Amino acid sequence: MTEKEIKKTAKELFKKRTEDVLYSNPSGEFFTSKNFCELSLKEGEKLTVHKRSASDTGQEKGEITSKKEDEKSGKASEKGKDSSNASDTAKGSESNEEKPSNPKK
Repeated sequence: MTEKEIKKTAKELFKKRTEDVLYSNPSGEFFTSKNFCELSLKEGEKLTVHKRSASDTGQEKGEITSKKEDEKSGKASEKGKDSSNASDTAKGSESNEEKPSNPKK
């Protein structure tokens, strides 16, 4: 595989995958792990690092905006979960206070 073909394939992969970095060897094999890519190299070969660019997302601007809105609403619900966990913990500590700390002799 030529260097140009590898770059084209990397762009296509970024449109289908979520990783921000991919690694490839001169044979045209792609990896999400730098270590695995290094293990695939033959003596004297070097790996190529491919980083995602803004044009590699494969999504329209509207889709990205709506995704961010979903993330915001998800964070709000996570905050609600955190506060409910805190109240559960507080309830647990209240039940510990009801028990006598010094047993009768």
